[in-house]
Amino acid sequence: MRLVGDLFAYVWSGKDNNCNSYALAGVLKDNRHVVIDPGHVTTPALQEPGLQRLREEMEGDGLDPDAIGLVLLTHCHPDHSEAATAIREQTGALVALHEAEAEIYSHFGGTV
Repeated sequence: MRLVGDLFAYVWSGKDNNCNSYALAGVLKDNRHVVIDPGHVTTPALQEPGLQRLREEMEGDGLDPDAIGLVLLTHCHPDHSEAATAIREQTGALVALHEAEAEIYSHFGGTV
């Protein structure tokens, strides 16, 4: 859902724990996108498809999820950060987070 200009919000509508995600569309070189807090790949309890839903909602807004160039993480709880590694593998996106979170992100399987 477009909020304003190039800013989009993806409000989690599932029943399991996940987070809201945001995208800044086309703001990077080669018209690539920034995604903030992509959430879970699959939610832990109910196995809801978190990343798949995010990708589908981006496509519904006319954004190519394969054009994600940067993932920004506000913090490294898995419900905010788990999908970052999958996005990195799928798109080659960089992942950015505060240095204080790097060890936690690595503990959950992220690469810094």
